[in-house]
Order: sequence, then C-alpha cells, then structure tokens
Amino acid sequence: MSLFGSMTTAISGLTAQSRSLGHISDNIANSQTVGFKRTDTSFVNLITTSSPRLHSPGSVAARPDFRNSVQGTIEQVENANALAVAGQGFFSVTLQNGEENGQPTFDPRQFYTRAGDFALDRNGYMVNSAGYFLKGWASDPSTGAPDRTTLQPIRVSQLVSNPVATGEIQLAANLPADFSSNSNFTSTLGIYDALGNQRSIEFNWNKVANNSWRLDVAAPGSTLDPVGGGSSIAGFNDQTINTFNVQPTVQPVRQEDVVAIGAVTAGTTYSLTVNGTPMSYTAITGDTQASVRNQLISLVNTLSSTLGVSAQVESGTELRLRANVIGTPYTSGSSASLTITPDVANVAPQYQTDSFIMTGTVGEVGDQFTVNLNTITGGFPATRSWTYSTNGSESSINAVANGLAAIINADPDSPAVASVSGGILTLVAKGLNPIPTWAVGAPTATNGTIPPHIGVTFGSTAATSGTPTALTVANVGGGTATVPANQQVGDRAYIDIVVDYGQGQQNVRVQLGTFGQADGLTQYAGSEYAVRTLSQNGVPQGSFSSLAIRETGDVVVNYDNGQSRVINRVPVVTFNAPDELERVDGQGFQRTIESGEARALDPSSDGAGKLVVGSIERSNVDIASEFTKLITAQRAYTANTRVVTASDEMLRDTLNMGR
Repeated sequence: MSLFGSMTTAISGLTAQSRSLGHISDNIANSQTVGFKRTDTSFVNLITTSSPRLHSPGSVAARPDFRNSVQGTIEQVENANALAVAGQGFFSVTLQNGEENGQPTFDPRQFYTRAGDFALDRNGYMVNSAGYFLKGWASDPSTGAPDRTTLQPIRVSQLVSNPVATGEIQLAANLPADFSSNSNFTSTLGIYDALGNQRSIEFNWNKVANNSWRLDVAAPGSTLDPVGGGSSIAGFNDQTINTFNVQPTVQPVRQEDVVAIGAVTAGTTYSLTVNGTPMSYTAITGDTQASVRNQLISLVNTLSSTLGVSAQVESGTELRLRANVIGTPYTSGSSASLTITPDVANVAPQYQTDSFIMTGTVGEVGDQFTVNLNTITGGFPATRSWTYSTNGSESSINAVANGLAAIINADPDSPAVASVSGGILTLVAKGLNPIPTWAVGAPTATNGTIPPHIGVTFGSTAATSGTPTALTVANVGGGTATVPANQQVGDRAYIDIVVDYGQGQQNVRVQLGTFGQADGLTQYAGSEYAVRTLSQNGVPQGSFSSLAIRETGDVVVNYDNGQSRVINRVPVVTFNAPDELERVDGQGFQRTIESGEARALDPSSDGAGKLVVGSIERSNVDIASEFTKLITAQRAYTANTRVVTASDEMLRDTLNMGR
C-alpha cells in the first residue's frame, strides 16, 4: 500500500496543482475584465490512516477560494453613467430573457454585479457591457423620495418635461429716492402660462410724492387685469381754475416834434441834440432856411439807427423829428437859432396780461383745464378756446399749467404768448401793431379719474427709511391684485395677482421682500432705477438633455429647459458572506444560502459602499502575484511527477524480484 499510496497521493497532487493552474489561468485571462473577482486556490489534506504508530499516505484536494469582497482598483472613465462601488456591496441587475411589443422582458431571477460600465440602450435602459440591466427603486415624481419596496429595471422614458406655469416672481430693486415726483420706471419679465407659452408681466412705477409710489402691473394677453380690470376710479373732483387781469392793452403812439429854423446868417451855427447826441451845421454865404433845414435832415438821418429818430421835411422853414419805434420816447434840444415844438407826445405800449391759477390733485387721468378768450382783436379769430387733459404722469400743478401753455403757444391763431411760473399760467398779448385785445371767458376745470394702481409706501423713520412699510390695493379698480393683511415689520411683502391666458386662472405671487427690511424692494439714493433681482419659477416644455447619477444613487433626468427630475435611486446590495455568492456569466453573482440574504441599502449607509460616479471598478487580479503563484504551481506539479516516477521505478524493481 505504501508504494501505491505514494503514487496515488502524488497523482492527487498533480490534479490539485492542475486545478490551481486553472484558477491562475482564469485570473490572468480576466485581469482586464471590468468588475471581475479573482479566484485563489486553497489546498485541503485528505487523511487515509493516521495514528501515533501508523500513517498511510492520503491525498490533497484543490478548492476555489473566491475573492468577491476584495476591492478592485477604481478608475475614472469618460462615461458619465458608469458606476463603481467603493467598499462593500453590489449592483442589483437583471437579464433580458425575451422581447414583447418591442420591449425587453426580464429573467425573474435576481443577479448582482460589480461591473458598473452602464450606458443607455436604444430603449432607455441602463445596461452594462455584459448585458445586465441596472435595477433601482422608483422615485416619487413630486418629492423624489424612493419607493424601497420594489426594485425594477431603470429606464429613462420621460423624454419630455412638462411646462410649469409661473407661480412666483422675485423682484428686488431700488427706486431712487432723490428723483422728482412723476419719475417713471418700467421692468418687464417673461413668464410662462400652463401651456409653456412665454408671456410678459410689466411693472410700471410712478413716483407721486416723497416715499410714495404707484405701481401698475400689466399682463398683456390676459383676460384678467391685475390692476385696473377695465374699470375706472373717480378722481377727487377738486380741480379749479381762476383768472385775474394783470393789465389791459394800451396802443402805443409815436413821438413827433417840429423844428423851426430861424433867420439864416452866414457863420451862424445851427445845433440840434437828439438822445444826447449833438449835431450842428454852420451856415455859409448863400444858405437859406431851406438849405439849412436840408443839412440838418441829412445829419439826423445819417445817424438815424443810432439816434432812434428820423427827420423829414415839414415845411420850407421846418423839419419834423419822428421816433423810429412807436411808443419809444426820445429827448431833443437845440441852439437859439432853432425852435423845437412838441407835436405828438409818446405813448408807451402796454400788452394785455391775464393770469390763471389752477389747483387740484395731480396724477389723475382726464382732468380738463380750459381757457376761453372772446371778442379778440388784432386780426385774430374772434374767439379761441384751449383745453389740456391730464394723462396721469403730471408730477405737479406746474406740469399741468405747462401742458396748457404748450397747447396755446402751438396755436397760430392765439393772440397771446403763454408762460408758467409758480404754477400760474399767464397770457400776454403778442407784440403786434395793433396790439391784440380780448375778453376772458369763464375758464373751466372738470374732474377725471385716478389711474388704477397699487400704492407702495416707504418708511420715513430712521428704523424703516428706504424700506417698504405699506402696500394698498384700494385703487386697483376691478383688478385681481391683493396684498397681505399683516404688514408689520418682519412680515413678508408681496402682491398676489391672477391672470388668465386661456387655460384658466393662474395665480402668481410677486415677492417684494420684507416689510421694514432692505432685502427686496427699497428706496435709497441713486441715479437710476436699479433692478437687482427679477426672476420667476415657470419653465417651458423641455426635451431630454442628459442623464446624471448622484453619489446618493439618485438617477436624474436633465431637460433643456433647465428642469431636472429624479426617476430612480440606485441601491447598494450587501451580503453577510459575499465570497459565498454563486458566480454566473458576465461577472454576475447569485445569492446562495451560504452568502446570506441580500440587503438593498442606500449608498454609504449601514455598511454599504459609496457610489463613485463616472468610474468603473477594474479586476482585482494582480498579475505579478498570479505569475508568482504560477511558478509555485509549476514547481509543485513537477515535484509530484517526480514522486510518481520514483514510485513507478520502485514498483518495477519489486516486480523484478519475482523473476
């Protein structure tokens, strides 16, 4: 038995080393296989007889030692949907076993793998290179919370993102405090209706007084108007216009004087002074009164533009001085040889002047102020009437008066020139000849309407200065706008509006910050209307853009409208004895009794490994170690062959003993 036993033992050694060599060969062949787990070899001694006095050779058995729990190297790859588990655990996967209506059907058995090189197939499933379909928990469409009761193949089938109607607008801006009343500013924001159509909301600001603004919110295309609603609000009916005459018209008269020339003697000097300018002529032999007269006329007319006076022949011995401008006086004097006799006294012109005082609340629409003139002279139509109608943008009564003055001055048939000072409109007759005159008819003022608006008031105390302190919708007419009932410091400041673009009522909240705080709408010093934030939460319809997987395991579908949706969560499945799993094709595993139950857990929780996105786990085979084991197995195999050879020779010698 010793010789045969030794040979049998050696042969079992050959078998064991052959199996070890097979394990090594399998490891080396799969050294580049994603998610492959190597198999080591454990040798087990089998005993025949063994006692203190006797030991018979037994045999050896080679058993696989699976290294499923040994981590492979994690390598980053370009595939954004690739996954690796850093630590303990496997991906839950399934295999396709058929097809129905163009869609795959799946094997009811449960498989697991560490091969995470997943990519989307033509049907939107995540499949790895071995053909395994990744499974996960379905997520609630609203909250994204996973349903941990069921694992199902992950499929990206929601390729279209539904439009989301705008429900909230964020507005943070500074209205310049040092701008004058009636400053206007506008902001426009695109929003979305229930069908994903882009609409617009307009915010129109109008300053009416210190710390007081009017806001009009317009929604073009909506059958509901946030502010106004098609109704009008009666004005304060406090408009008045009163007139008083400042002075009447006085027609001017040209000043004229007659200058008589005395006896003419050669050597006599004849001097004439007009407006302080002296002129003189010395008579020579042969001069007559007429020739001296002509010399003086020539002297005056030569300087006429400077003197403001002209001269003409009055008689054979006289000349007449006449003012160039009617109503403009002049002074005159002469030597003893001349005599000046005033003929027509100067009368200065006076232009009719009437003033109109207007009062009333500014900022209304349709207030009308009318000025009437009757019995007009000077070549103008006998009656004229002018009316200015307010448009709501006037910041003061002075602006209203200026508007009426502009209308009067633009009328070529107006006999007067209009001007405004201190809110008083004044009409002065035009400087014509003759000067126009008129009688003032009774002026009129009629009431208009208040522009629908939301009242916005800013604080006037040190604590609240520049921050909103009150919102009111008392003047929105039939508009849909509402404001919060509680408006204490610290309460949210917002305006709720309702619009309708044909798909039913759409509620939109315009957030303006906080009452008494500078976290939204403010009124501080500035050179312009500064918008800091103007945004909304609606989106149009979107199409599938990309797929992303978070480290939490959430599978996220991204759309080209900026929206994202969590559709699944990838769990990590752990076992008490992962090395006892049963191996199947494609780096797959199946549960066994020895491995324990499968536990599907969130990544990085309760001992489950961490998900590494965009990476794969390489084989855990070490080539150098495998070659070392290969050399060892080869030497052991050779040694066992030597034992077989030696046993064979000894048996041959034993047989030869019988010859």
